[in-house]
Amino acid sequence: MTHMEGFLVEGGVRFTDATLRPAGARIAPMLAYAYDIDPYFAWARVAVDGCFDGPWERKYAAGTIFLRGQGLGAVENVQGLESIGSQIGESVVDCRLPRVGAAKSMTYTGDGYITVRHRETSAVEETLDFIARTIRITYSEPEAVVTPGEGVREQWQSRLGYSEKQLYKPPWENA
Repeated sequence: MTHMEGFLVEGGVRFTDATLRPAGARIAPMLAYAYDIDPYFAWARVAVDGCFDGPWERKYAAGTIFLRGQGLGAVENVQGLESIGSQIGESVVDCRLPRVGAAKSMTYTGDGYITVRHRETSAVEETLDFIARTIRITYSEPEAVVTPGEGVREQWQSRLGYSEKQLYKPPWENA
């Protein structure tokens, strides 16, 4: 198990990053839900003991959707949660919902997530699509409109300055 990043290019795949650790973006928890295994234990067995206890049989399809909206500032409102609970509650196996009043996360994982699983891949795809169409997050400030070429440097300096406080850290790991 490894974290790898790559791109499909003419002639094949070009990898830009490979590290000896479990992948990020909730990949390991999705593996746990799909295979009913502990992927961290499996990774440790390979890394420490040199043993691989697989292969495992996939029992479920699993997917995670990261929750984010347009705007800046603090989370003001999260709409659609009631519909999610009543329509797909049985498929949800893990979630971290956005907290009203929390600062908008500047990470790629957004302000929260919902992980679902089902025996059928198409059901997981439909459920994730439903969540994407249903949940709406609003923030205390609208997204800054930048004229092309004007203010871009300042906007990114501001974002990166804020991000240094929580760079690469999902919001659910912040106190």
